[in-house]
Amino acid sequence: MATLDRNRSFLSRPESRRTFLKQTAAVGASLMSLDLLAACGSSTPGNITFTTNELPAASNPAQVKIYQDYVKAFEQAHKGVTIKALNDSYSTQTYFTKAAAHSQEDVVDAPFTDPQLMIQRGTVADITTYARQQSFFSSYTPAALAIASSGGKVYGLPYSGYQLGLMFSIKLITAAGLDPKSPPKTWDEFRAYAKQIKDKTGVPGYIELTSSNTGGWHLTNWMYTGGGDLEQVSGSTTRAVFNNSVAVAWLKNLQAMKFTDGSLYNDVLVDYSAGLQNFAAGKAAMVVEASDTLATLQTAYQADMKDIGIWPMPQAPQSPGNATLSGGHVYVFKAGDNSDTLQAAVEWASYYRFDLDVIENSTVQASAAGLPVGFPTATIFTGSYQQQLQEISQKYANLPLDNYALYANSGLGVRPEPPVQTQAMYGVLDTVVQGVLTSATADPQALLDTAQKNFQTTLDSGS
Repeated sequence: MATLDRNRSFLSRPESRRTFLKQTAAVGASLMSLDLLAACGSSTPGNITFTTNELPAASNPAQVKIYQDYVKAFEQAHKGVTIKALNDSYSTQTYFTKAAAHSQEDVVDAPFTDPQLMIQRGTVADITTYARQQSFFSSYTPAALAIASSGGKVYGLPYSGYQLGLMFSIKLITAAGLDPKSPPKTWDEFRAYAKQIKDKTGVPGYIELTSSNTGGWHLTNWMYTGGGDLEQVSGSTTRAVFNNSVAVAWLKNLQAMKFTDGSLYNDVLVDYSAGLQNFAAGKAAMVVEASDTLATLQTAYQADMKDIGIWPMPQAPQSPGNATLSGGHVYVFKAGDNSDTLQAAVEWASYYRFDLDVIENSTVQASAAGLPVGFPTATIFTGSYQQQLQEISQKYANLPLDNYALYANSGLGVRPEPPVQTQAMYGVLDTVVQGVLTSATADPQALLDTAQKNFQTTLDSGS
């Protein structure tokens, strides 16, 4: 898997995707004894209570039990510390509404898109002192660390990353007379693959996501494959520039796939869960996704893991961007909390998401439960810490890793999502994608121009 561009931060996924992955990734194995887990050291004073937003959904009781056991282990090792976990999956609007009343959780699991806005608005704490005390901290890549840093100060701890690729059904690709080992390298080849699949099998070659901010998310990714930009940031001023020739070219390609080739899944409104469900059911041969979706495909939709492969993203034929979109998760901490609370909260995050023993234990559980283990992820660490993470993943891998080899070793660069009002931009761009898939005569340029004006108003108002 390609590492991050060292000159960039890398950002996140649509809110609907994050929520869906959390709600469907159940783990069904028991923990090792709490005596072993409680080996984490304690350096925090007593009588501290802090809240988190990361409690798994009640619909996944096994996952809730596992999480609560980790909390219990941490509390046993840190006498006087109490963790109150809430199931409050992150939403940009909800978070900033709470933050305005200073009522957000003390520890928030957030997307990579929002830390810079949080820093700008003063809703997150400077944790530089506590972060630098953690053993893994020095292993961050500069790009990963930049996600939640500003002015030499650290405001968050990124803990996982992904990058988008072209997920496909090996059976349908093969039935169409295509080679799973020969991915489409350009938009034109991708369009031809989708048409051949539909012509040979009767199954739509591709399903595009269009709603709940996923249309804008995917459009951003396709624009990156053509070297396009969506925002230009200069100091405190941001200009929306997504109404450009790269966006128009891709949207015309998508429009032709539906109305000329008939190779696109027919529904205009497709959110994240619908896209995965239809792909898992064999109702479409290809979908843009990341490797971390494999667990959801198996647990929520009983997809055949042996049938799923992942290719690198096809690039624009005339001006390839040689890139794909990347994102992930980051812990941020509440501004205004006292130093003892911040130290305890950072140590909890370090234990739960970064402790190698905990990571290995969680991986053992997942593998023992038959959940997918070993899929490639974006690299956010370096050195011996990264090597140990890889060794844990490889030791317990239970997936057909050859199915993802081309994706994992593509060498494509990864680019962050636009940093300013990302989710609002995605919502505006959803309507553009829906527009070109609703009418064969819809004008992509006109739709983009309208969306640009609307989003620029949002940017200028600072709302």
